[in-house]
Parts: sequence; structure tokens; C-alpha cells
Amino acid sequence: MAVIKTNIDYESQLEIYESAKDISHEFLNRLSKDCQIPIREIRFNEVINYIENHYGVLIMPYEFKSIARRIMSGSLLINHGGVAIGYNSTMIKDRQNFTILHEFGHYLQTKRYHLDNQSYSDLLSNRGYSDDELKTEHEANMISSYILAPKEALSNLIHEDSSFYRIGQEFKMSRQATYMRLFDQLTLENHMQPITAKNIIRDFEDGKNDSIKDHFNRYIPLYDEWDIYDQIMQDQM
Repeated sequence: MAVIKTNIDYESQLEIYESAKDISHEFLNRLSKDCQIPIREIRFNEVINYIENHYGVLIMPYEFKSIARRIMSGSLLINHGGVAIGYNSTMIKDRQNFTILHEFGHYLQTKRYHLDNQSYSDLLSNRGYSDDELKTEHEANMISSYILAPKEALSNLIHEDSSFYRIGQEFKMSRQATYMRLFDQLTLENHMQPITAKNIIRDFEDGKNDSIKDHFNRYIPLYDEWDIYDQIMQDQM
């Protein structure tokens, strides 16, 4: 599904974000522990390897034909314990990455909400979904976004004075996905006014890092030692 604007009210968005963050962090903590890698160092390749090897998920491209490739982004199939994720191979690479984790987000939703053998086919736009389906898709978007760019990793890159475009490259995210990840972080987790967040992110896109770096310095720590991996290593000593 696309990274899209929705008509979901703020309180509902906040509830969805908190749920998505909880689901994402449960997954990231498990990956960190099993692979012995700090969350701040987790990137797309580690995530995909873990999904395939730990969860046994088959990830494969689809070459949709004509009309289908213009409306379908990906799908999740769960059948008798087997799990397969398909994605539209005609999309740009960053969009494919987001779609793969969006579909995996649906898989994590099925585990959280006990939806056995639930499968999904996702569209490139939000048209065609009911209100309840749209909330489910929005949560899957947020899960994808959060796993692609965990707060710990995102914070460290901001503190390192990385540019907006460097962050997108580091997390293999499109410009739109990078924008929305930052917007959700600022407005839903740090409760910044949307207009202020938009201005800060636009400045960041234009190469003006001072405002966003100042905000992260004041509200979001540099993740160096405080991380589930480091806690585990310390407990084992």
C-alpha cells in the first residue's frame, strides 16, 4: 500500500501509532536478541534475512500484468502455516522495500490479533478500503516505517548530522516514506504541532539541519549504550 494521507482523526492516529510501535519493537527486540545486534544498527538487509530465516517467510516478486500492476502493490498469503509475501516488481526499489515490510506488518498483525490464515492483497492507493480496513492498512504502513527506520537508529543519524537524503539512503526508503517516518515521530510520539513538524522537515530536506537536530537533542537521546542488545550483554556478564 502507498504511504498516503488519511482522514483518520488525531486520537485514532495516535492509538494506531502506539500499537504499531509496540508491534514493531517486539519484533526488533527479538531480532536484536537472536542476531546479537543493537537495534541502532539494524537495517533493511538484517530485517529481510531475519524474516526469511527465522519466520520462514517466502518473499518473491510478482510481474503483474497491465492493469494489475497499476493498482496492486503487494500481497500476503498465509496457508496451513506457510507464509508468502509478493510485491509488485515494477515499482521503484525503495517502494518495493516498503511494500515487503508492509505485508510483513500484516503478518505481525495476524499474530497480535489472532487472525489465523488471514491473507491480504494491497492496493497502490487508499481507494477501495472500508474505514476499518483503512485503519488496518495505516497500522501496517506505520509498522513498515518503524521497522525500516527504528527510533534508535533514526535518532543516531540525526545526532550525527546526517542529511534528509542520507537517512533515506541508509534505510532504503523513498523520499515520501522518509518524510512520513519523521512526521509521525515528531507529531505522534513527540506531540509536535503538524505545521511545526512540516516546517522542520522541509528545512531538513533543504539541507537546514539545525531545527530537527535541536529537537532530537532535547527530546530524543543518542542511543549508544541504552539498547536491548546492550542490556542483554550486560545481564550475561
